[in-house]
Amino acid sequence: MLPQQFVINSIWRCGPPWLSKGEENWPKHPTGTPPDDILERRKTVLVIRQPLEHCFLFHRYSSFWRLVRITALILRFANHCRRKFIHYPHLLAIAELEQAKEALTKVAQQEMFTEELKELAQSRPVSNKSSLKLLGPFLDEKGIIRIGGRLERSTENCQTKHPAILPKIHPLTRLITKHYHALCLHSGPRMTLATMRQEFWPINGKVTANLVCRKCPRCFRQNPVPVKQPIGQFPKFRITPSRAFTVVGVDYCGPVYIKPPHRRAALRKAYIAVFVCFASKAVHLELVSDLSTDAFIAALRSFIAHHGMPSEIQSDNGARTVPPLRQQTHPGSYN
Repeated sequence: MLPQQFVINSIWRCGPPWLSKGEENWPKHPTGTPPDDILERRKTVLVIRQPLEHCFLFHRYSSFWRLVRITALILRFANHCRRKFIHYPHLLAIAELEQAKEALTKVAQQEMFTEELKELAQSRPVSNKSSLKLLGPFLDEKGIIRIGGRLERSTENCQTKHPAILPKIHPLTRLITKHYHALCLHSGPRMTLATMRQEFWPINGKVTANLVCRKCPRCFRQNPVPVKQPIGQFPKFRITPSRAFTVVGVDYCGPVYIKPPHRRAALRKAYIAVFVCFASKAVHLELVSDLSTDAFIAALRSFIAHHGMPSEIQSDNGARTVPPLRQQTHPGSYN
């Protein structure tokens, strides 16, 4: 290691002249801070982002229909102030309500789609980072951003072919979703969104519809927990080991159509008798010509010839076609 005196001498030679003198001879600044020519000057830039403030009307009313009516009255008053002497009826007309809807939609789009409005107004495509890129947006003659699509040649009106685009997070989108949810008699999210898209196209509408339907008080109260049916017990013959087709269930399926022997004859209707073993789930099929008793007895004889006499036969007691009673008895028939 180097001697301490050698290190101190090296610092004195390389450093400023006053460093070789005593500490009482060192320069002192009266204010305790170095002069301005020694300090590094930097410019501090403070950026303050003001939160987006929506129109006060969107937060003042909880009903979309009431918001539209209030907006229509405001527009009527504005026309009177501009000395547009238009004869208005006592009640709001449909045209005034539609004008109020368009005004509210334009305000919401101007708040959330500012850059997109500038680009579309200059006949330029929207930015690739925009959420409207895949929707083919365009501006209509009233300055509303509408969705493109493939229904240009449809006979529907322009509002149905090209719905107005609504922003993803906006009070107006929530009010419109609640309005259509109540209009559809408190249906589910899919029905609400499908009906809403006939006039408006919300960005990420599935999330908004699910949120509105989940927070609807009436749907929450009228959606009780379903009662769960307890599991029933199996019958004894379903869980008792036995020979196949000892206990049998029978039913019909069909009809099926059989090709006649003659080429020009009509197709014949037939049925299939299904015999199911309750113990082993084995299945035996028999073709039956019709729904008469004679045809069933013939199918039962064929089944017994293959698998023997069952001890019990069960059916669902379905409707059947019984021929007129005959005095003739069939030998070997089973009741």
